[in-house]
Amino acid sequence: MPQPRGDQRKKREEVERQYVAAYVATFYPGERAMFDFRLGAVETELPVEELAEEELRIIGATRRFADAIVVRSTEVIVIEGAIRPDLGKVSILSGYMRLVPVTPELAPFRDLSVRAELVGCIYDPVLDQVCREWGIKLVTWVTAEAIAYLQRLAIAMRRPPKSGGFV
Repeated sequence: MPQPRGDQRKKREEVERQYVAAYVATFYPGERAMFDFRLGAVETELPVEELAEEELRIIGATRRFADAIVVRSTEVIVIEGAIRPDLGKVSILSGYMRLVPVTPELAPFRDLSVRAELVGCIYDPVLDQVCREWGIKLVTWVTAEAIAYLQRLAIAMRRPPKSGGFV
């Protein structure tokens, strides 16, 4: 079966991006927030200090990125959002927290503590327990847009996962 052409494809929904932006606006109003933020050292043959901001951005485009970074007076918060959060997000956030101190754009905030938040619409008891063990704050939060998106998914995708006897 031939693949649909660009104008025939279903338009990609940016539900999670909007969800994270709404979360930050609601819970961190007025704080410095950066979205789709690249994390990690910029690996180049040239000294990073000699690169212009545009050059740094181009060279650093292959780095991993967090959904949002919020910088407060006492801490840097790495935020990952998922309409249906899963266990994989825990390891992703753990890695992101380790990349914050080596991210050149965050150098002015290196003395601040770093913590992570995983924000999702569907509560998962196993994920909750694992987040507690890893020191990640799990937030269950819904918006009207996220609920509408969930309603478009298959019924099985709308249900909370079972504990599987873990908790």
